[in-house]
Amino acid sequence: MHKGLLSVLLVAGLGVAAPVLGNGLNPGQDMGQAEAAHAQTEADEPMVGHAVANGLDGTAWRVVLLDDTALLPDDEVTIAFADGRVAGRSACNRYTGGFEAGDLQTDMAGADTPQGGAEIAGLAFGALASTRMACQGRAATLEEQFLAALDRIDGYQLADDGMLHLFAGSALLITAEQTDPAAP
Repeated sequence: MHKGLLSVLLVAGLGVAAPVLGNGLNPGQDMGQAEAAHAQTEADEPMVGHAVANGLDGTAWRVVLLDDTALLPDDEVTIAFADGRVAGRSACNRYTGGFEAGDLQTDMAGADTPQGGAEIAGLAFGALASTRMACQGRAATLEEQFLAALDRIDGYQLADDGMLHLFAGSALLITAEQTDPAAP
């Protein structure tokens, strides 16, 4: 399980969140209240991510490669960055949390550029909240793999070909193509 993942359940399809494993949320909170409670917890963590210089703010991406697995649009694995927050779909469920990203112009200057010749900057995700609908088959496998990858990410690159590359050390874990930020 993703070590920083705060889990909530959708009860009877009504958009009501209930706590799982004593995560500190009150039973009966709706998802908006749960996300607000999570955001308050995140406020104590140093999440920058606001700076446009990091190149991620206001962007949305569809994951096309996860480790060595090619993803299809129907797999619905997405990442969107806005105002120091990250959110998206993890194949079956939705997730949200904070992120901290380095400035591409100054962070990791002189770092190796393994994909597409662009510079790599630091990237870290804070604790993530997620809906926890039951997943089966490919969606369950991709979700587990994606959330585990997010937990390991420590760098990103906006490659010359327009793709977003997310790294753990020098290992490329995620490749994503840009989408419309207004898209779900």
